[in-house]
Amino acid sequence: MEPTIKVLDNALRGDFGALSVLEKTASIYILDATNGLNATPITYGCWNFLNQALTEVERYEQQQQKQLYNLQSSQHGPHHGHSVMPSLESHVQLLCSMSRKAARRPPPSDRRLIGICLSNAAKSYGNQLLSTPEAQKQMMDLNCQTRERVMGRIAAMVFDFSFHPSSTGNINTTTRGQFQSAFSNPVAMEGLCAILSANAISNGPSSIKEFVMDWIVPSVKHLPPFAVACIVLHLAKEVMEKSAPYGTEQELQNLSIAVVGNVLGPLLVDALRESDESNDNNNNNLNLTGSSFSSSSVKVLTRNQRLATISLQALERWCCATNMNFVHLNHICNSTQINIVEVISDALYSHNDFILDAAAEFLATLLQQDNSTTSVVEQTTTTTTKDLSNHHYFLNELATAIGLQRFRFMERQAIGDNGTCRCLSRIASTIAISFRRNVTSDDDKEENIPDGLLDILLKATSHSVLNVSSIAIDALNFLLQSSAPHAQNVALSNRFLPILQEKSIYPNSVLNELTSTNDNDEDEDMTMTTSGDTNNTHRTTGTTTTTESFQEFNEFRQNCLAEALCSCYIMNPQLYLESSANALESLCNSTSQINNQPTVTSTSQIEGVLFCLGVVSVEVTKKVTLTKQQQKGEEALLFQNPPQDSSSSSNNTENLLNRCILALASAPSHPTSNPLTLAQMCNFLGKYADLIASESEESQSQIQMQTPKSNIILDSAADLSLRSFKLASTAFRDNKQTKNIMDKMSVSPFAEAAIALRNILSRKPSHFTTSHALTALAGAWESAYCDSSTTLSKSSLGEKTPVYRVEDRKAISSGICRVLASLPSEQWVASLIALSRPTIENLEIAIRKADDLMLRHTTRRSGNDVSSSSASKDVLLNGILSRAAEEIVLLSTMTKTFNESTLIPQASGTTPAPAISVTFMNNKNPNNQDQHKILPEEEGEKGPPKDHPSLALLRASWPCLSHLAKKYSSFDQINESLGEFLESSVSSSPGKNNKPHTNSVSMIDHHGNGISILKELCDMAATITSVLTNNQLHNHDSSSSPLTPIFPFIIRVLETYGQEAELIKNNPSTNSPPVVASSSQIIEIRLIIKRLLTITVESMSSSVGQLWLSPPTILYGKKKENKNDHQQQQKQGQNPYECPSSPEQHEDKLSSPSHQPLQFSMNSVFMLPPTSASGESGGGKNTSTGAENNNNNDTLRSQKNNRNKSAESLSRFFDILSCCIEKCPNLLINLERQFGDNQEGLLQKSVSVAILVMVEKEIDIARSSMIFLKSLIDLRYKLLSCKTMDMMVEEVKPSALSSSNTIQLEDYMITHVITSRIRNNLIEKLLLGSFGNFSRESLDSAALLLLSLLRKEPPHDDNDNVDDDEEEKDVNTAVLNICRGFSRNQQFVLGEGALTITMGVLQQCSDEKIPSDYLIEFLTDIWDMHQTDDIGSLAGGNVVKRFEEKYKVLLSS
Repeated sequence: MEPTIKVLDNALRGDFGALSVLEKTASIYILDATNGLNATPITYGCWNFLNQALTEVERYEQQQQKQLYNLQSSQHGPHHGHSVMPSLESHVQLLCSMSRKAARRPPPSDRRLIGICLSNAAKSYGNQLLSTPEAQKQMMDLNCQTRERVMGRIAAMVFDFSFHPSSTGNINTTTRGQFQSAFSNPVAMEGLCAILSANAISNGPSSIKEFVMDWIVPSVKHLPPFAVACIVLHLAKEVMEKSAPYGTEQELQNLSIAVVGNVLGPLLVDALRESDESNDNNNNNLNLTGSSFSSSSVKVLTRNQRLATISLQALERWCCATNMNFVHLNHICNSTQINIVEVISDALYSHNDFILDAAAEFLATLLQQDNSTTSVVEQTTTTTTKDLSNHHYFLNELATAIGLQRFRFMERQAIGDNGTCRCLSRIASTIAISFRRNVTSDDDKEENIPDGLLDILLKATSHSVLNVSSIAIDALNFLLQSSAPHAQNVALSNRFLPILQEKSIYPNSVLNELTSTNDNDEDEDMTMTTSGDTNNTHRTTGTTTTTESFQEFNEFRQNCLAEALCSCYIMNPQLYLESSANALESLCNSTSQINNQPTVTSTSQIEGVLFCLGVVSVEVTKKVTLTKQQQKGEEALLFQNPPQDSSSSSNNTENLLNRCILALASAPSHPTSNPLTLAQMCNFLGKYADLIASESEESQSQIQMQTPKSNIILDSAADLSLRSFKLASTAFRDNKQTKNIMDKMSVSPFAEAAIALRNILSRKPSHFTTSHALTALAGAWESAYCDSSTTLSKSSLGEKTPVYRVEDRKAISSGICRVLASLPSEQWVASLIALSRPTIENLEIAIRKADDLMLRHTTRRSGNDVSSSSASKDVLLNGILSRAAEEIVLLSTMTKTFNESTLIPQASGTTPAPAISVTFMNNKNPNNQDQHKILPEEEGEKGPPKDHPSLALLRASWPCLSHLAKKYSSFDQINESLGEFLESSVSSSPGKNNKPHTNSVSMIDHHGNGISILKELCDMAATITSVLTNNQLHNHDSSSSPLTPIFPFIIRVLETYGQEAELIKNNPSTNSPPVVASSSQIIEIRLIIKRLLTITVESMSSSVGQLWLSPPTILYGKKKENKNDHQQQQKQGQNPYECPSSPEQHEDKLSSPSHQPLQFSMNSVFMLPPTSASGESGGGKNTSTGAENNNNNDTLRSQKNNRNKSAESLSRFFDILSCCIEKCPNLLINLERQFGDNQEGLLQKSVSVAILVMVEKEIDIARSSMIFLKSLIDLRYKLLSCKTMDMMVEEVKPSALSSSNTIQLEDYMITHVITSRIRNNLIEKLLLGSFGNFSRESLDSAALLLLSLLRKEPPHDDNDNVDDDEEEKDVNTAVLNICRGFSRNQQFVLGEGALTITMGVLQQCSDEKIPSDYLIEFLTDIWDMHQTDDIGSLAGGNVVKRFEEKYKVLLSS
């Protein structure tokens, strides 16, 4: 192959080098000086490559055509020892895609790129021939001539009829022996037309007018219709691109009459007429082949069908680009004797999916245009009749036309033409939505939608294929939601609801997929017999069966179907609930009469009814709650008009729900015979737990009976949930079909049962404090551990997956804890210990097994027998520790839930739980199992208040937890579970005067003797961190666990105790100055927080390595800028950020105000050791074996693992610093020099790292670093605005200041120095990041940080030494200098007008005249404009001009 074809061929094969060549060729120019020193160099770019490629393709096809002729002349034919040259269709298509990017670049941008190329070549090689302006102009003119020559060649091919098939048959096939050029392929031809259109748009409005009025319109009858339609299509597409020059959109509007009336209209009419004839031929041929509908016939696309499709697409894009509505289009078409309504009606009768899709898209765009827009079309034409000027007239015409299609819809559905049905459903939905929007927006009185339109939508809703029915369901749902309930909507809802209820049932095709097994034997009780089932028909259409997967059907139900069901409930709630209750009672009663053996069909129908009830649970609960509030006289809480008979409505709703629960309780074997039905029943009970519990509470307060009816309902719901949860260990074990169903379910039925039971127990825990209920709950909890205990007692731990997941046990333990918290306080300790005993026993077993396994492995290693034991040890140990981690999570749930439950009585004025007064004195020997069961004091013992009940649980579990922290915290699962346990042990809700609760597990005792529990928790956190830090420093393997699970505990401690540990205490109730807090309790808390911060900093130094140990010192001035720093180099195809750089160069990049935005990779940020391709990290000869290569690959994976962990740790670290600034800023600043060297302290080093990683693509790092910097900036203003600053800024001696004033003055000076040094640098980097370099999700944080940086300090008093005018001058001058630097270094590509707007917006931000939402929107608009392939052509474009006009208006207002 020749050079360009070879590059294209390699690129199609996925070669990275070839793809890079194509990308660079379309983006830059290079200097070709290979002709010798004395020859004149030339530039080489996309146009040279395209010109050469076209020549090579033509030469290749000449050889191909010659070979084909020789093969035809040969007697042996093409398959006798001859190889046929392959076609270049794919190569040409790739060439068109690459060239269109360059065609979008306007000629001035081409000249600029050539100028950059020549400038860099002259500076690098000193070629004197390029230094003169004449030589540079000659190069640019030569490139322009090459571009025009290439466009001429492409135009010649596009308008050459020999490249367009003349046959009316399928244009994708050719007759045997007939040569077809690669350029004649429709996709390639459309690509060539797109190049011509993009080139015309990029040259400006005059070029478009010349191209259309001098070439297309006069010669439309003599040009290939397909090429003309493609050119018009891409003209409209390109004018909507961000790089389109200013004025092209207006020019397109000026050309609308000529293009639509004289080009697109006639092309569309002729193409539709001829495609109808081909449709008739296809239908005749179809009848000859058989009665069934052939799906392959739909995919046949003739020349006329393709032309009709392209013409509709071009008309749609033209209307969208020029904002042309139906009235404007009709004016133009009438001038050329074209009835656009008839044309659209003809398109609707096409059997081709492509034409129908294009027609649907055209109508959707046309009907969404703003009717109030005044365009050139409206200015140059006049309306002839009142109806034609009325948009409603066209909607009625279209509604009538699509309504007549309902008979055709049924015809196509009968023969299995799902494509046509889908298109008709989409068109009907578009017209119906537009009809409702336009009629209701213009008239106060709603106009009824035509019945024919509603009929076809309802027929489409009942279609068996989800792709058809979901479109119609969404449309009908919109009709119900967009207007108030009136006669037509209620009637529509009543017709709509039965169809939706039927669609909610799992079809047999999905059930067959779920129950399909590889074995031939099937269980009799799960047979798929559906005789007599008329509600759930098999989805067959002719001889073609359409099935959806289980996942697809679930997504359809949860999204599309659920919203429509809610709309039907709002329209008629009584009918909705009554029909569901009747159906459920009928199904439960009927199935119970057939020997208690329900079929799959009946259980599926029960599941569907329960699903319909579950999706409206929020609406039902809201309606009942509002009704009850109205009955109590709380009308102020009502935000809607209540029903007229609200009391009876509420009672009816509750009665209907009670009927459903009693029906399920009367036949419990029916829902439990199918896992899908069982899960849906539990989901239903969990969602309605609020109503069930509230009804029971009201009835019990009104009727003094032991077992009122409402309590029967509550007991029945709890019994169903409890029974379902206990089925996990017995049900569905030996049935292969049900196992397949459960494997494919996203949530198991036992998980739903656990959630339902938790909700019921949590809503009314006092009801379940009877001995009978507690016994039943204890049995359920023991059943959850039957399978777990069996697995733990076996040596094969880790190989068997427990039936009850940890989430299920968390849910049920949470509900039981709330019940136990409702018991008398003297029973709390014993009950909580009984609940936690199985958990602690399993934890002890896991520790023993892990220790034994490690001991055996150590013995084998000492005997040099490690060949096969290492891998098996890792598998078993991970399994053991995973189970241990689950038990720790359960302990965390018990602790947290019980604490929250015991805090509730304190709010109502009752006696709170006792405080903690004991430290963990038994943490001596973790392996002594007797110490694991230390019980609290006897109940009858008298003395001081008893300990908090959770303390007994902590006593019993603490030795196990400490042992795991010391020995196994390097494993991820143990680390994460211990972090969750530590976090749950700290109070999260504030008490009186925003202080921590005195009954929190981690709070001080009732005597004020210390905070021993918090100390123990911090000791465990320190132990875990020490283990992880040592592991990271010495091992560097993938088993290094992240530090992030400990950081949430530190954040929780800071949130809870940070204000208590603050150095300075302000008294907001008085005007007295702040004082230094120095009580023993506060000092102790302060020491604990200091220790936690020390742990954090030490862990960060080991986690992120060189980034923290030696960050770039950006706070101590800037290096002198080198004039060569901003040369735009092209070094071996590298981007600027790809060039090699050492860590020392980061300082220059950060401090230089005109440097391009930094693009750091995680490798460079976290300073990972370099690794060669072969796995070597250093020089020398590679002599590694295969095993060593595997180890090297493992090393690479571990490095990537550690990099991700370090990134997450860094994000959490900034969160900790932000929390410190909010809760205890004085304490944090007091630690400024504690962790630093002689140059930078903690804050300064953190600021340096934050600015460095702010440009990271990892969203969490970028956002957390920005939030930290914003908190620090805001702290400066907060300290400055304090009332005591008036005293601090006075000229007094330092000895005259109090200690608190001295601390605040020092804090202000430190923050002032740091923020002043980073302000200009940070403003510049935030603006550069908004130029498309930040991630979209971090723009809001960047805008808030920028707004804080631009704020001015509050005005000082008259005797201050600081000049307010100087402060304002500094901010405005900094913004002005930064923006000028952008313009000087060509970093701002939107033009001078947009730069002026940007400076105006920033200056108004400094004057505090712009809110944060405004700045977020501003930066988002700038970021969006940079999301294009060629940002160099943005200046002066339509998008930039609209941006300037938008913010000029906002700035002036």
